[in-house]
Amino acid sequence: MQCPNCFQQTEQGKFCTNCGALITQNESAVAEEANEVTAIVEQQESTQQNNDQPKQTNEAVEKLKESASNFGHFFLTLLKKPSDVDRANGNDLVSGIISIVIYSLLFALGYYLMVDSLLNTFGNIGGMFGGPSPQSLPFTDGFLWPFLKFTILFAVIISLTFVALKLTASEYSYQATVAKFGGYLIPFLLLLVAGSILTLINLYSIGIIVISVSVLGALLLIPTFILFDQPTLGIDRIYLLIVIYILNILAASLILQSISTSIINLMNPLGGIIGQ
Repeated sequence: MQCPNCFQQTEQGKFCTNCGALITQNESAVAEEANEVTAIVEQQESTQQNNDQPKQTNEAVEKLKESASNFGHFFLTLLKKPSDVDRANGNDLVSGIISIVIYSLLFALGYYLMVDSLLNTFGNIGGMFGGPSPQSLPFTDGFLWPFLKFTILFAVIISLTFVALKLTASEYSYQATVAKFGGYLIPFLLLLVAGSILTLINLYSIGIIVISVSVLGALLLIPTFILFDQPTLGIDRIYLLIVIYILNILAASLILQSISTSIINLMNPLGGIIGQ
């Protein structure tokens, strides 16, 4: 119980064991009741917190399920009829982002597998000539950095396209631009998959051509499709597209050059063999 004079805990009795003050039975009962109420409130708060955690988890799971369902519908619809992307809007933002992320992941994975295969081939050649073999391709340089850099490249392309849309007095929001870009990306995503498969079965020339068409489509064709979705009210779209093409190709060149640097470094040992 709590002493009403010094507010310290004391044993049951008429007097406080800490300060000696008289404690009446009513004050004791009030103190005990207050302690009981405090304990009940704390227990209820603890129970409420425990109940809220599963609720929050369930809400997160439901949101993930809803996003996956929306993307499935988004993907299948545009796979059957890509021209239906003109109906995409800001509500399809998450689906558009998922398409962009999947494309970047597949590009990075295909790059990693292709380069790793080439390095293994050159390693065997190096062993035949008694020279040093190229190192294996690190996961960070071969997959993680290409994924991040290609995602950044898409962000640059979308931003430039959005700026061009505003210069044409378009009413598209940035969210709608992302959604449309992700929708138009789906056919080129299929080309990327096909090109990666061709390179894995050692049809490098055809595979690289297909992959190049896929990448160029994302760089040049998709901004064109988006800009021609609506009538022009501002600056003429042809001039804007020329500027976008130049900037997109420049950005892609810088990023692809930075990605290929790791290959050049790993291939240096083979250069020593050839120079002998």
